[in-house]
Amino acid sequence: MILSQARHILIFSIIAVVTAFAVTIYSCGSVFAEHLIEKDTPSLSVDYSNVNLSETKTKADAYFELAQRTDSNTKRAKYLQKSASEYYILVSASPDDIDACIRLARVYDMQSRDNYAKSYFYHALGLNAKSPEANYYLGDFYYKRKKYIKALEYYDKAFRYGISPDAEKYKQLGMVYEHLGDSVRATNYYKRAANFKPINIKGE
Repeated sequence: MILSQARHILIFSIIAVVTAFAVTIYSCGSVFAEHLIEKDTPSLSVDYSNVNLSETKTKADAYFELAQRTDSNTKRAKYLQKSASEYYILVSASPDDIDACIRLARVYDMQSRDNYAKSYFYHALGLNAKSPEANYYLGDFYYKRKKYIKALEYYDKAFRYGISPDAEKYKQLGMVYEHLGDSVRATNYYKRAANFKPINIKGE
């Protein structure tokens, strides 16, 4: 019986050594293969110097507006994808274009591509931390994901930095406060939304 146990232990030991050896060989092979890929594969770079920025922006904005207006989910998805492609080219060609960056973030937000949306919103804030639009739409991003305290933080910054007020924005603030359980502030902003009158710059 002791010999039988010893035989089993020996067999298991051999299996363990062979398995460890195989894993080591596989790991080394993988690392070597990755090294070859990194060494032999040329890095891809795109030359955006010949991009017509004005034309690209016009197309991107047109697709974005179509996506917002259509009632068809299929068409909306198609327009958003086309819009994302054009804005991506625009941002790649002109990384400091904060408006294109914000639009691209909004498109990704509408596509529920959260990580991409956040990345471009924060890139926009990196270009200008006091951008009213970047702060406001980042607030929208968090509101849609039920992160109401974060949403309020960015809505507050948007108003502080001069976002143009309107009934919809006041209503949005009302809904945030309602979700946070502050009925007094919620009611106040709902009243502002209901009584909002756009400022007539021409004085007519």
